[in-house]
Amino acid sequence: MNLINLFRRKKPQSPPKPLRDKLNEVTTKLTLISERIRQRQNQYSARSRELFEACVKALMSSEKDKAIVYANELSNMRKTMSTVMKSQFSIEGLINRLQTINDVAELREAISPIKGVLDELKGQLSGILPNASRSIREVEEAVEDAIYGIGTVSDTIVEPTVNDEEVRKILMEASEVAAQRLKNEKIIEDLNEPLSYR
Repeated sequence: MNLINLFRRKKPQSPPKPLRDKLNEVTTKLTLISERIRQRQNQYSARSRELFEACVKALMSSEKDKAIVYANELSNMRKTMSTVMKSQFSIEGLINRLQTINDVAELREAISPIKGVLDELKGQLSGILPNASRSIREVEEAVEDAIYGIGTVSDTIVEPTVNDEEVRKILMEASEVAAQRLKNEKIIEDLNEPLSYR
């Protein structure tokens, strides 16, 4: 080591972003993911209406085999839509929660449930919306950056688990809202007359 290196000035590091700025970045990323999910949800909704109409027309034409195929595809579409809708509500819940965090202590309490919900969302969306799943990983990294950037929370972080009560509460609430919304939108109507498809 030479003397010149010892006396060389170190570049001052830029001050870390305030917690609110970091949380706003996370919220913005979540909002973008939410919008992509909403667009996909609209596509699924349109496709489910098409499938239902095709099923009705097949039954009207006495083509039960076709109707069964459409009904099966529609059933799978409904399951996918339910998952997407639950994910949408979970993300909206996270956005609302992040907007209410005002200090490090609140972040410390909320971080485990937030990370738990993000992990759950990543798993749910991986097969349906791979890009959204990757974006959620970026959100997780931004949340971790917010935590480690302030330097006071790193020792208190708990690995997220679905057993966490607040995570369960958020997921249950999202599930109930999604189920209710599916009923209200009447995406799929029951056939008026019972038919045997076996």
